[in-house]
Amino acid sequence: MTTPTEMTLDCYATTPTSDTEDFRIEATVNEAGELPITAVFVYTIGDADDSATDTFARIANPQDLQNLSVSRAAAVADSLTEYLASYAAFQYEDLEVAVSAKALLKGRVNDLVKRWITYNQQFLLDSGESQSYPSSDPSVQDALEDDYKTAKEERATAETTVTDTDTALTTAKDDVDIIQELIDRAQSCATFIQTFGESFYPYVAELSSEGSTSTGIRTSTLYPMLTARGAECNADLQTQLNNKSAAEAAVATATQDKIVAEQELTAAQAAEDAALAAVLAVCPDFDSSSV
Repeated sequence: MTTPTEMTLDCYATTPTSDTEDFRIEATVNEAGELPITAVFVYTIGDADDSATDTFARIANPQDLQNLSVSRAAAVADSLTEYLASYAAFQYEDLEVAVSAKALLKGRVNDLVKRWITYNQQFLLDSGESQSYPSSDPSVQDALEDDYKTAKEERATAETTVTDTDTALTTAKDDVDIIQELIDRAQSCATFIQTFGESFYPYVAELSSEGSTSTGIRTSTLYPMLTARGAECNADLQTQLNNKSAAEAAVATATQDKIVAEQELTAAQAAEDAALAAVLAVCPDFDSSSV
């Protein structure tokens, strides 16, 4: 279990004059936790004989924790220009700046703790110990090659997905074109029936002597037939218009799917390139076609 590093922040306002207001942050690291020491603030020595001239330089990094002195006197004696301290104070004239500085301070100390844990547990691990090979654990190269193989497979899958979405988009566009042809035919049919009916009805009226109302062949058979056919054409036209709306929605969906697939392919290719670069960094003669 990781032991936490603990830091106390005392924040308050001071009033050096009646016209100004300063905001002060005092930070003290009380518990080292996973760090080797509590001194995480790097100070630059101004005048060797006057500590009041020293200025805060930065939050320490892992190298500082191992190489800088926690004693100002020792640093001066060794002609060094920097030393470490567990306490630091910061003064700001603007409240918003002070709030941002407080958040930045906490973030940088947090980053230091995380970097030290990685440095200590991964970089310094086994340092100075004699290593025996072959080992039952997979080598660094094996692990990197496995990562590259996985990234390569994911890129190939992404390429297939792009191809599939491209095919789906082409099919969806073809469906719209086919439906448009059906719409044109249904519209032509409906227009023809309407035009023909408008001409045919007066002709029937003029020849009503052929039979009583609705009994003659023109009034009882042909006109109802035209009316029914016209209704069928209009119904078919409406159906195809509805189908076109659905087909156009399918085109929009297929277009978006293709965009997403292409973005994922770009990301997958970048991941493959990075994985290959990682392998080549430890094994320059690695053959990418071997996996």
